[in-house]
Amino acid sequence: MRFTIIASLFFFTHLAIAEPLYTARDFQHDVTTHSKIIFYFVSAGMPLSILGLKNTLEVAKIMGYEVQALNDPVEPVRKDGQSIPVVIPASYTSAAGVPLHFPIILIYKNGHPCGPAIPGYKSLKGYEQIISLYDQQCGNLRKTRKIQSHLTVSHFYTANPIMETPISRENIAYYFKVINDDWVTYHTFNQVYFFNRKTGAEFKAPGQFDGVPTPDAQFLTIPAPLRFFSLAKIWLDPNNATNLPPDFSDQNMQDEYQSIGMVNDSQSTRTYRVATAWITAVAFRDYSFNKTTGDITPGNQPKTICKSTAISLPMLAKNGLMLGGHSNADTFTKIFSIGITGSECAIVQDLGFKTGKVAFSHDGNQVGFVTKDGDAIKAYVYNLKIKSLTLLMSVSEAKSENIVFPDFLPNGNVLVMKVQRTLNGTAHSTLFEMQL
Repeated sequence: MRFTIIASLFFFTHLAIAEPLYTARDFQHDVTTHSKIIFYFVSAGMPLSILGLKNTLEVAKIMGYEVQALNDPVEPVRKDGQSIPVVIPASYTSAAGVPLHFPIILIYKNGHPCGPAIPGYKSLKGYEQIISLYDQQCGNLRKTRKIQSHLTVSHFYTANPIMETPISRENIAYYFKVINDDWVTYHTFNQVYFFNRKTGAEFKAPGQFDGVPTPDAQFLTIPAPLRFFSLAKIWLDPNNATNLPPDFSDQNMQDEYQSIGMVNDSQSTRTYRVATAWITAVAFRDYSFNKTTGDITPGNQPKTICKSTAISLPMLAKNGLMLGGHSNADTFTKIFSIGITGSECAIVQDLGFKTGKVAFSHDGNQVGFVTKDGDAIKAYVYNLKIKSLTLLMSVSEAKSENIVFPDFLPNGNVLVMKVQRTLNGTAHSTLFEMQL
């Protein structure tokens, strides 16, 4: 055990040459020293966390809160004139969900937490609502016995790796999405890339971050505002893909974390449903795709999903009929049925623990996710129909390893990205195709 601690501290010391270290002792000191303080976890690997820090600082200044920004040890934010300490894993970072996602905020008042950690980027208005709510409820919180949810598991399986593909580009540490059986998309340093895991080909694609393909591999979408780009046009001229204009842009969908499902498919038209994180709620809009003309036509104005339930990290099922996300009230990840009209909000499954973003299989019967179990970071697939749980992969945070939330391939297998951090501060990623 002593060797593990020394090795881990050596890694973080070596990594954070330009940034000081932030320990559990520092955390306790800040909690007891400042009557009102917000801890904000930021990462260069998740660009929205940098924008969210600016929003949080603005709200905190108005409400009289100190803000302690805490840096990701894998991809720390480095800016001239700004020193953000690198966080060392501790019990409070695990409780917050680090490194399952960035950003994350923890709000403390008079030495006590004002509520559970909230993951995911929020707009200025979103942080105003969250911080105001937490500030008001903090003095009224009573210690109650937390009811533990338990995931019902009928059978437990272990997936088999059938293909391994290293990614030559460094620092692909927190995000990727499947396009089809061959291609994936990821981002780094404010640039979206396409990567062929079978040939090793890579090129720049439109957008700076969070490129999300439609489940039928017809379009790539980029957020804020929501834009659709023809994948056929991107592949036709990959050297000029970054200059490609969008086939459709929706100025009414200005939020991030978009996910996409297909709710209808006829001979002439196909209906895409797109959900985004909206302030402290989730919004969606349907779009009709004309297969003959290629035109995309938006449906009714954006609507909110599960209005009475605050959900972070929302992810729509590929069939558009379910939504998975982090329930801010109890910190658990839950799966909701929203129905063909998007007006329902019925719990299908409470996973009973904290996870990163979820991903759904193409038929909607399975959900993949990453969670923490002590020092271990584990990726699973849970079958919502037969209640089976399949372990995809397990790594150790003490060994400077991480797993990016998995995604499902059209062939039925699952793609997992394993990240290994090196002593020089870079992250090397490998894609594993896993057979369930």
